[in-house]
Amino acid sequence: MRSTYLPGTELTKIWKILQAYNRFKLPDKKNYRVLAKETETKIINHINNSAQVDLIEGFNDIAFFLKEDKGLKLALVTNSSKEIAVTLAQKTGVAYMFDLILTGSEVVKKKPSPRIFLKAAGKLHVSPKNVLVFEDSPSGSRAAKKAGMDQIIIWRNDTPQEEYRGNIYGFYPDFEGLDKIISKTSRQRMLEGIDHVNKSIGRTEVAAEQPPLNQET
Repeated sequence: MRSTYLPGTELTKIWKILQAYNRFKLPDKKNYRVLAKETETKIINHINNSAQVDLIEGFNDIAFFLKEDKGLKLALVTNSSKEIAVTLAQKTGVAYMFDLILTGSEVVKKKPSPRIFLKAAGKLHVSPKNVLVFEDSPSGSRAAKKAGMDQIIIWRNDTPQEEYRGNIYGFYPDFEGLDKIISKTSRQRMLEGIDHVNKSIGRTEVAAEQPPLNQET
């Protein structure tokens, strides 16, 4: 059975899909926009009422490396609403790291459209070809591909790798050690990314013996 989890999908679209299937006996008098807004409010309250919200391992290290050691600009680009994104960034104490926070509330077309990534690049005055995107969702990966941006995937092994598209340097379970990997050549990054995936799913193949990652058009 296919998972009902829709990674990278905005709340409004999730509720619209659920209402179309009506698998959860949703209230008829509430449309998907109302349900999405109620869900957003509950998410914000949950964040604010939590004693602590943990970041993915290694995030602080890679963010510090890119911003302080390399002098690069960082942007948080998400389909989530501005309220959720800002609340979460402030709660986790990482808001100050970002030169830009751009959310689904500020664009007409969200991921998998490339517009949100292209808008972020424009605001930061950088060329899309000089942008490295860290993504975890297939929709975000497709958006980055359409925008002409390179990617590193923070991968959950419940989503097939075939659903990700574009120039992908590798698949990693978290941000640990990515500061070292980013400094290497594209081929080295891809091979190490494959190794990380193999270890996470218990495979023993040597990455060097595998073909390059699929860059499907």
